[in-house]
Amino acid sequence: MFLKTQNTKIVGRKDEPIFLRGVNLGGWLMMEAYFLHSPNSPEKKFRREFLKNLGPQALREFDRAFRDHFIREEDVQRIAAWGFNCLRVPFHYRCAESEPGQFKAEGLRYLDWIVAMGKKYKIWIILDLHAAPGSQNHDWHSDSLGKAEFWLKKSYRHRAIALWEFLADRYKEEEYVAGYDILNEA
Repeated sequence: MFLKTQNTKIVGRKDEPIFLRGVNLGGWLMMEAYFLHSPNSPEKKFRREFLKNLGPQALREFDRAFRDHFIREEDVQRIAAWGFNCLRVPFHYRCAESEPGQFKAEGLRYLDWIVAMGKKYKIWIILDLHAAPGSQNHDWHSDSLGKAEFWLKKSYRHRAIALWEFLADRYKEEEYVAGYDILNEA
């Protein structure tokens, strides 16, 4: 059922109030080191070191294994069984973007999968752009090395807009996509 707002309330199909009780799937599509009990550092730093030491094939294999196993269907099923009805899904723009303005199937399959899981288990999904092109703040959790270049280069902002236009169009018929966090902690 699609959600909408009515004054200050979130309501469902028959204007009945809906209360979102949610879980954050942080660390899955936007690697945040503290989820893995590691020092906080930008994802790009981890990727650079991994690539240097193990190479591109190993990085691709790691990415796939990490994402395929970090969150699985039984996790979503368990979340629903516990009575939660909403999942916040932080993601890195690189999850969906291969080149500026180009979107890749590999990363999108994870977003598509979690949207499908939301539908299957009747859990609303909130997609959260946690790391925008150029980093929207100065901290590691936006994949920044200390600069918020998102605000300095118009091309980064245009890429974020193109990404959201693409995702909004892709999921416009998905009733369990409850909303979008357009730019986390800007």
